[in-house]
Amino acid sequence: MEGTRDGKVRALLYDVSTVLLLTFGGLLFVVGWLAGAYLLLASKRWRPWEKALGLLVWPLGVLWVYVVPLMVFNCETVLVDGRQIATSCPVSDWVTPTAMGAAFALEALVMIVLLLRPRRR
Repeated sequence: MEGTRDGKVRALLYDVSTVLLLTFGGLLFVVGWLAGAYLLLASKRWRPWEKALGLLVWPLGVLWVYVVPLMVFNCETVLVDGRQIATSCPVSDWVTPTAMGAAFALEALVMIVLLLRPRRR
């Protein structure tokens, strides 16, 4: 049935919905990511290494790109009489934006790989 036009459209919708649930499903209280993980593992369209790569996408989707660096690289603010005097961020001035950009690029790359790989078969 996948040789027909309807079968190809269904396969494309399956691939796209799987990847979108893996990437953004965590925003639905992780239930969406679990649904995407199930669709990925149940499918025969991806190889085992592609499934492992897809499962490495963080359950919180793109949100983790912004939250993790903020938790890892803490800034200290000096307050005197309730007024802010100085803020010290040891490495976060350049590391946080770099880590966020790299994590977002990695997530986008995983999405692209998972969407393009079944097309080559």
